Amino acid sequence: MSSKLWVSKMSAHDKEEDGQSRLRGQLKALSNRHAIEILQVLNPQTGEMVPTLGWDSIVEGLLALDSVIKPSESSKGEKTQDEVTYEDTRQGLMSGGTIYETMNKLVKTGFVLSSGDKGRKQRGFMITHEGRLALASVGQLGGPIGASTEVQRAAKTLLKHKNFISLLPAQKKFVREYGDIDGNLVIQMPPGSGKTFLAMIVVLLKLQEGKRCLYLSPYTSLSSQIVNEYGDLLNDLGYSVVRHDGISHASDTELENANLSVVMYETFAAALLQKKKWTDNFGLAVIDELTELDSFQQVVEPQNIGTDRSVTLDLIISMLKESSQIVTLSSRFGESEEVAAWLNASIFRPDVRLTPDEFIVTEQEHGVKIESSDGTQRTLSKQIDPLDAIIDHLEKYEEKSILIVVGSRYGAQALAKSLARSHPRFLKQESIDRIIGLGESLPLSERLSKNLLGGVAFHHSGLDAGVRQRLEQAIKDRVVRTIVST
Repeated sequence: MSSKLWVSKMSAHDKEEDGQSRLRGQLKALSNRHAIEILQVLNPQTGEMVPTLGWDSIVEGLLALDSVIKPSESSKGEKTQDEVTYEDTRQGLMSGGTIYETMNKLVKTGFVLSSGDKGRKQRGFMITHEGRLALASVGQLGGPIGASTEVQRAAKTLLKHKNFISLLPAQKKFVREYGDIDGNLVIQMPPGSGKTFLAMIVVLLKLQEGKRCLYLSPYTSLSSQIVNEYGDLLNDLGYSVVRHDGISHASDTELENANLSVVMYETFAAALLQKKKWTDNFGLAVIDELTELDSFQQVVEPQNIGTDRSVTLDLIISMLKESSQIVTLSSRFGESEEVAAWLNASIFRPDVRLTPDEFIVTEQEHGVKIESSDGTQRTLSKQIDPLDAIIDHLEKYEEKSILIVVGSRYGAQALAKSLARSHPRFLKQESIDRIIGLGESLPLSERLSKNLLGGVAFHHSGLDAGVRQRLEQAIKDRVVRTIVST
């Protein structure tokens, strides 16, 4: 009895080990270059018979996925230039043995069934049921596996670099709707919905066209984020990336030779007025945080003198839009249609349902209008102050998590300060210390710390990157539940 029981346990263990080993082999096979594309080529359309394809058909299918279509043969019997180019591309794909090695691994793991003698040109391949399940599962991960447009190909490159397995809803809509971006574009999306990724798609497309690109940022922390997240990829693709601001200074020669320059508003405005050579001939200018156009100060405090950026940004855009394609990034703000008309730009403002509900607050002549973004809810408050109207609308404020999006950094800080005084929420000192950290004392971090004593935070790109990361984690953990953001 004891012996038999022991053997039975060993068999179960061996079976589990065998299953895990097989799964590892399957995942490894799918990670090989061209594996997913091969399965796509072999996979039949809905309602069709599962085909058996030879190497020639598979290679033609792989090229077609990259929009390389086999040209029709010349009636004169001589090869055209298109035919020669296609044949060179085809031979390049087949040389080196990569697709053959990948196919052998797909056969070995049971995703593909082969017929005919190994190594023979007449060998045929058919996708199995397991192979179709694997392809469907990968498809559920959401990334743009196929790449039939320039935008999709650029998105695929960026996804692979960032190790993302899926696009966010608004990004999917963008990639689906835009085949290319030739005109000016105003991108308006909520915080955290992936605006920067979309901007970098356009940047990559323009770099591939041989155009110089400019990324204008209002904060050094945002400039650092762009370079850290995308600099290595662009360098690997052969494009030089240069950052120029008060912390990271670049020479005029470096800026003249850069393919992508990441520059602060004020730094670029000063260079423009000095007629620096490197400020000329940008094919594309990305302007992040366009809401700074709405950053005029209704109440001036000593510490904020000189921080009104609306005039600076207005000057920059006015000078750039005559010769450069403009792409702007922002959350929603009141004059978006006017700005789009000024730039002669289209607006990408995806109607993606947000959870929790999003409401837009606007001041009216006889009160404050609060309307849901999908138009299904609308109310007019008799309160004069928009903040009072918001609190009334929320009803049980203390039970809810609230994110208020405003048009400027100054506005976010001022409103957060007001909320912390008028509607404080309890927050433990240890939570505040964890968010602020024990590093160098920074003015914005100190201001945030004072706000957090009232349980309210402001959030924008000007915060120190470490503080911002810890604050975002506290928001996710529902430690901080009232946030005012740009």
